[in-house]
Amino acid sequence: MRAKHKNRIRKSSKYLYIIIAVALIALSIFHFITNVGSESNTSKKTQQIYSYTNKFGYNYKVNLKDNEYTQGMNTDDKSLAFITSLIDNIQLQLDYEYKGDKSSSLVYDYEVIGRTQAVYTKDGEEQKIIEKNDTLLEKKEESKQDNNIKISEGIELDLEENNNLLNELKKDIGISFAATYSVIMKVNVKTEVDGETVSSNYSPVITIDLAEKTTKIKGDNNKEEKQYIAKQIPRTGKGPSVLLDIVILVIGIFIFRYAINSKVANIVRNEYKHELNRLLKLCQDKIVRVNTKPDTNMSNVVLVKDFGEIVKLSEELFKPILCYIDETQDEAWFSVMSNSVDYRYVLMK
Repeated sequence: MRAKHKNRIRKSSKYLYIIIAVALIALSIFHFITNVGSESNTSKKTQQIYSYTNKFGYNYKVNLKDNEYTQGMNTDDKSLAFITSLIDNIQLQLDYEYKGDKSSSLVYDYEVIGRTQAVYTKDGEEQKIIEKNDTLLEKKEESKQDNNIKISEGIELDLEENNNLLNELKKDIGISFAATYSVIMKVNVKTEVDGETVSSNYSPVITIDLAEKTTKIKGDNNKEEKQYIAKQIPRTGKGPSVLLDIVILVIGIFIFRYAINSKVANIVRNEYKHELNRLLKLCQDKIVRVNTKPDTNMSNVVLVKDFGEIVKLSEELFKPILCYIDETQDEAWFSVMSNSVDYRYVLMK
């Protein structure tokens, strides 16, 4: 009967395989018990259910007081700054659009407010000294079954009184501050998609300089923002998870059996061969290989205990190192001959 062959592995490798196998087996069993013992048999995945876009744009026209300085000036040029004291009023056109990727019941409200702010900078720190709001457009509430909302509103601004009050404040208290008037359109949209409530709160801002010699109208025009709505969707069944646990368990058992049944290989290092190769490589320019075994007559042989002495004698006497290697006995003889004296170093297994 033929003997069963056993794998041979290093002792350290065997221990490593056993540790890995035990870890895999323990992990798979723990995960399996956790899954089976859980009350819920469902997991969840994230899925996009809706997306919508908020888009805002504005236009304006600055009407100037009758004066001899700006006659014939093109006030529609958006790059212009205007002399504040010459502004009669500003006509703003606000346009907003909401667009969803599917039709639903949309409930929305919107309003426009004006906000006067003044900020004083002290020691590099901005300090708000004035903030007050006024209503430019009363809140409106509407609803529709659609995927699209469009709002277009015109606002007329007369900021002369605000400018005068702020300029008087500068004179009375004797400080300099930065002031702005902000036009804020607040739009709130609510809908329900796949049982999830979706809310959009959008507040674009247009700012106008106050209490300055010149005024510019600034804001993000034709700005568009897209939002994505996701939902946790139940995913029933634990088949893939349980299958993975079984696969890991089988792999762990296989590695464990392999490690246990493998025989530890006793790797014995041939120190003689290693040392011989080292010496040959170290003194390759001094060594002469010979095929004849040196005379074993001990009368003219001086044995040295260290190979370094042979190297030293070779250098001092300007003689080569004769090397004879006995493959059958695993011995190497290194000799330096001088005046019929054999200085010899023997390397043995």
